[in-house]
Amino acid sequence: MNMWTEIHTAMLVGREGTVRAAAERLGIHRATVSRHIDTLEENLETKLFLRHQHGYTPTPAGRQLMNAAEKADLAITDFHSFLQTTANDLVGRLTVSAVSKAAPLIRSATKRYCEEHPGVKVRFNPTVEMPKLELFGSHISVRACKKPDHPDYVVLPFYRFSIGLYAHRSYADVYGLPRDLSELCRHRFIGASETSDEFDVPSTYGDFVREENIVLETNDPSVVLDGISNGIGIGFASKSEASKQDGLIEILPPQEPIVAQVWIITHMDVHRTRLIQEFIACLKSCTPQADAPISFSAARSINPPTVISARVDNAAEFRDAS
Repeated sequence: MNMWTEIHTAMLVGREGTVRAAAERLGIHRATVSRHIDTLEENLETKLFLRHQHGYTPTPAGRQLMNAAEKADLAITDFHSFLQTTANDLVGRLTVSAVSKAAPLIRSATKRYCEEHPGVKVRFNPTVEMPKLELFGSHISVRACKKPDHPDYVVLPFYRFSIGLYAHRSYADVYGLPRDLSELCRHRFIGASETSDEFDVPSTYGDFVREENIVLETNDPSVVLDGISNGIGIGFASKSEASKQDGLIEILPPQEPIVAQVWIITHMDVHRTRLIQEFIACLKSCTPQADAPISFSAARSINPPTVISARVDNAAEFRDAS
């Protein structure tokens, strides 16, 4: 159905409440507005508005159409703003996605970006899963993940951070701690869904972690750290973040550091625009310091480690096993 003009008219009638007000917004005659509504209802074979002496009230079908039209109108407005970014003064909207834990980093970059480009509105979208950049739900994604291999994505290395396997003292008091890798199968774990594309189990540990050991499933690193800190189970966490928590114990550290890579990811169609390039420059100016001195030539760079799927088991089973 190619009736955007009529749909846009219906959206304004629903928003304004009267044909007169919608006609004034559109700069057309009231009869034209009424004709658009009649044509749309005839084609859809449903009533979109209840007519009364005070104006027009959307029916349930009308409200549904309005919601769809509002989203389309916003997308078109965003696209128009995006096209204007070729001007000397940047204007428009920029959407950046990352896990919520990255909010302070995004905030620092956004502060500098907005000071330099006051015509741009930045939206931070906290998401655990990688958004589909080809749909432009986000313009820039900051991810600690295995390197995306999408042919249309531009992937830039951002920074690295070291990772450790941790337990809280309260967990150790109840379940003890593994003395070697073979004892991991007797402990409770916090980790990511097996359907996640973002994380892999480090090979050092993966062969020893059983699915039935996982008692809390999450793809959000902040939830993993919170679960560890509350003694729910053992899990992988950034060493920098773990050092800020009281009572955490690093267990079974590997001989070589485990290093996770953070990427800046954009779509090739927008990567070279000033809107994107200026924000990437601000991001890089706010690059975090490394967690600890790391010899990257010797470090084993891997994907951020978490465990596979999750299932809650009887705590007594783990106490007995310990």
